[in-house]
Amino acid sequence: SSLPGAPDTRMQSPFVGGASWRLGRLVLASRTHLLLLDLVGGSEQLQSCTVLATQPCRPITCVCAHPVEQRIFTGALDGGVRCYRTDVQRPLPDRSFKAPGSVTCLAVSGCAPGSGSAWLAVGCDDSTLSVVSENSFKYVFKRCLCPKKAKLTCAQFSTCDASGAHPLWLAVGAEDGSIHTFRFKEASCQTVTHSGAETMTRTATLRGHGAPIRDISFADMLPSVFLLSVDTSGQALAFDVPMARRLTSMAQVRDVSFSPWTAPIGWPVLGCWKAQRAAEGAAVLPARRFCELAGRGAVAASDVTRPALELFPFPCPSAPM
Repeated sequence: SSLPGAPDTRMQSPFVGGASWRLGRLVLASRTHLLLLDLVGGSEQLQSCTVLATQPCRPITCVCAHPVEQRIFTGALDGGVRCYRTDVQRPLPDRSFKAPGSVTCLAVSGCAPGSGSAWLAVGCDDSTLSVVSENSFKYVFKRCLCPKKAKLTCAQFSTCDASGAHPLWLAVGAEDGSIHTFRFKEASCQTVTHSGAETMTRTATLRGHGAPIRDISFADMLPSVFLLSVDTSGQALAFDVPMARRLTSMAQVRDVSFSPWTAPIGWPVLGCWKAQRAAEGAAVLPARRFCELAGRGAVAASDVTRPALELFPFPCPSAPM
């Protein structure tokens, strides 16, 4: 909160999401600002902060970074999905659009250069999920996922396999504790061939959580079939997505890589909680955001009580000395 270039402390607000971008940058979204943080040569120190945008109306709720292009997207309660370029640090109005409702989660798929467009998934507070081509914003899917209109809380794509040997998956978490999964016909959007509902298939609804889903992540190594999920009570579960099956123990995925790591709990981030551990018997997991800086051996974690960020070594199974 005190980095050079950071917003005035009186105007700062809690972080709602983040994404690592390339090796030396971290994109953070608070309710009121979109921030770009630069790291010093090492991984243990932040150097500067650039304000990419100030939200003038309803709060920002989520952020995601394109894995290949220099673009990031934010979602807000006013229904706006806004795009920004990180190299020139400016908004791209022609790549921004209005969603059907208040945006509560975003995800963008990977895409090999020259292979077509990535997919952009937009989740709303009325349980509506929209999937569009990230280039043309042409809708290929738009549907309410929960009969009781449960808010969609998080979304994640599996690793993109440009060879086509392994399918692309999308998982979307909801406030009622359910996780909805989808299988794509192709890993990227080809404007000529992708025109309708045949593009993606709704496969299963994964259950087992008794609280709203806080975070979901796919195993990063192909075939990328395992899913790790954490709810607001702190319960972590693992699933085999193609089999629509809950694994009996988290130990079954202990040696599976989920990179970049974003889950708020798990052995790789146990040491990040020593000073801010939840009260014994607390029903709600403190609202901290985690984002591994892949390739830098570090993970960024937000503070519970104020808009501050701390860097830890990754993995961090015990508190640093």
